[in-house]
Amino acid sequence: MNKLFCVICALLTALNLFGESMLGQAANSIKPGAWSFLRADSLSGDMIMTGPVSDIIYAFSNSACWDTKTKQLLYVGGPHMAPMKFNIYRESTNGWRNVPLDNAWISHSYDNFTLDSAGRMNWMHSGKIRVFDAVKDNWVDSFAPPQISSRYGGMEYFPEKNALVYVLSGSVYYCPLATKVWQTLKTGLAMGGIHNIAEYNVKHKKIYFGGGDGSKALYSLDTSLKVVKEPDAPIVYRIAGALMTCDYGSGHVLFVDSSGVYFYDPASNSSGKAAKSMVRRPDQAVIAPISDYGVIAFLTVSTYPFLLYKHNPAVAAVEKNVSLQKENMTVSPNPFNPKTSIRLNLKKESNVRIGIFNNSGQRIRNVFAGKLSAGVHPFLWNGKSDNGEELAGGVYLVSIITEGEVLTGKVIYSK
Repeated sequence: MNKLFCVICALLTALNLFGESMLGQAANSIKPGAWSFLRADSLSGDMIMTGPVSDIIYAFSNSACWDTKTKQLLYVGGPHMAPMKFNIYRESTNGWRNVPLDNAWISHSYDNFTLDSAGRMNWMHSGKIRVFDAVKDNWVDSFAPPQISSRYGGMEYFPEKNALVYVLSGSVYYCPLATKVWQTLKTGLAMGGIHNIAEYNVKHKKIYFGGGDGSKALYSLDTSLKVVKEPDAPIVYRIAGALMTCDYGSGHVLFVDSSGVYFYDPASNSSGKAAKSMVRRPDQAVIAPISDYGVIAFLTVSTYPFLLYKHNPAVAAVEKNVSLQKENMTVSPNPFNPKTSIRLNLKKESNVRIGIFNNSGQRIRNVFAGKLSAGVHPFLWNGKSDNGEELAGGVYLVSIITEGEVLTGKVIYSK
């Protein structure tokens, strides 16, 4: 009887009848800057491999697609010159299923599929862009791809334009879905010759793209269809190499390999390392932001085939190693012992919150929270937590949030 009760409870939880799905529970339990994993049902070995161990469907790919309408994660891919697999994870059942494909569809997916705002997956393969409707659960359309020499590039959906963007070998192509007619936006951009990646950034309403073999080059495409050269990525990123995506909450562009999670912050024009990585083989993994929960999902062939990471912009700010001698904020001395002064210069009256965070993203000291008038305001921090505990020496983050801006940077407690 107890065993039956446990089975029923597990089923009700998976079906979200207790108010939170298994994915929701896993995502909401992750602290910013940390990793976890999801135990999902029915992802068998034959769904991710088509032969020997080397025949992994995640090889030579970059991303999967999360559909907010149906709460599903869609991925299609295959190993070199072998049949492809189309797998779908459904949040409500916490399980995977396989969608049969024609055996003529073979080889890798590269970065060649993306989900539009109507829940349709646009996938370029075998001389066509094929359209799968996640709501109808069926293939519904196909149309011509851009006139390109190969499909070793990256395709992304631009929601503000209701259009597809394709990037390959320094060229950018653009296709409004209303006309399904491709045009060339730009040529001659410096980037890798193949294995390029393109990802949409919801916060900045831009597509970030570039990379490819041996390249750190990063560009952006805005709603006016203007291409801008951004600072290079912190690491080389490419298909079958470091993965790339954009974090929904912070707007950071993320790059992930086995050595860490790296970021580029378009707002501050800064970059650095944000966290350690649990992705041991990025060349055999794919990445997907789960916008409903503010986490990044990774599908891998490791011990943890469904990893989850929650990005922490505050920890990323520590890793930026920025100076705290700013126009509106000064922290001195730095390094300090036993105390340091945090001076804030406000141009106008504002609600202000000043906090100290550790490297795990936990706030350990609330320095001030309230309204301040315009002018200079000094605050002292003595290296202690809110409960009066003296903290260990090391690197901490000062965070100042006003009604007009967020100021962050590292401070070193030297003991």
